[in-house]
Amino acid sequence: MTNLTTLPTPCPLSQSVNYTVMAESTSTNPQEQASDASTITRPILDGADIAVRGGTQPEDNRPVFFFDIDNCLYPRSYKIHHMMGKLIHQYFVNHLELTEEHAALLHRHYYTQYGLALSGLVRHHAINVLTYNSLVDDALPLTEILQPSPSLTHLLSDLRLSNTTSKLWLFTNAYITHAKRVVKLLGIEDFFDGVTYCDYVQGEKEGRLVCKPERGMFEKAMHDTGLVVGRDEGRCFFVDDSVANCIAARRFGWGGVVHLAEPEAEPAVEEGDDGQKERKKNSEAEEVAAAKQAEIEKEKERLGIKTITDLSELRVVFPGLFRNCGVPGEEKDRVGHEPLREETPGRQLPRRQETALLVEA
Repeated sequence: MTNLTTLPTPCPLSQSVNYTVMAESTSTNPQEQASDASTITRPILDGADIAVRGGTQPEDNRPVFFFDIDNCLYPRSYKIHHMMGKLIHQYFVNHLELTEEHAALLHRHYYTQYGLALSGLVRHHAINVLTYNSLVDDALPLTEILQPSPSLTHLLSDLRLSNTTSKLWLFTNAYITHAKRVVKLLGIEDFFDGVTYCDYVQGEKEGRLVCKPERGMFEKAMHDTGLVVGRDEGRCFFVDDSVANCIAARRFGWGGVVHLAEPEAEPAVEEGDDGQKERKKNSEAEEVAAAKQAEIEKEKERLGIKTITDLSELRVVFPGLFRNCGVPGEEKDRVGHEPLREETPGRQLPRRQETALLVEA
């Protein structure tokens, strides 16, 4: 075990009470009521019943807020995922000795099937996961792209200072080295109490990775934060750019789930000798994609998943979580863009203890 860095010590979490409001039921049969309640849970979104740190409360029933990292804490428009996709593709070509076409098909299949291309590699090929990590995630030129974002810093600062959450937690399918690297470059590591990541090393030993959107990954995140599976799902608030992860979280019972869907520029129209054929092909693909998207939106609505285009909109979706942070609604710029205001004098987070984060070398 090697001491690689330090992260803030997780706040002590006493026995918690699930304050989730269950779906209403008109049945008078206790068994039927229990069945209805387990189907869909609804969080308290207006903050009325969210406990505030301090006072003489015997129990801490505040929510834990889970943040995805990639394409969430920094804009998708940075196209880091495109760079990662190229590195993964090259790994498939070089290490599996595949043609460009076969590598692309297999990469897509594994990502669609398992939620993570590496998960398919671990299941079906003899690979070294740390070599993969060094050639893919750790090879990204993040130092040339990422830098602290005043708007993101202000959002996280307000959320911590509001004292309406017990923890802010990172929740990623990446390995720990990538997670630490991103939050350090963004200058936000001190805002989080810890991280739940995809353990590549353990996955290689077991021949199977546990990652979002698998139920086991959400259970792992709850265990890591001290929450009790089967009791505290309603205390889990979550934002992710993956709609599959958001839907899985709500089906698992997590209370407040938000899908971050940053608008992307329209793809450029490519011309060619077979332009009519390509346009027809693209039109058919667009129709299929539109139908699939309609089904996704319908499911999101059924599950009560909110959609935002920028993290600053969390203030609108969960106003109760930001009720004590000062002047609301000041942050309207896109995360990662120019600052909206100067840092207010005297706005300081309380000092927090730090402990070594140990991971396998």
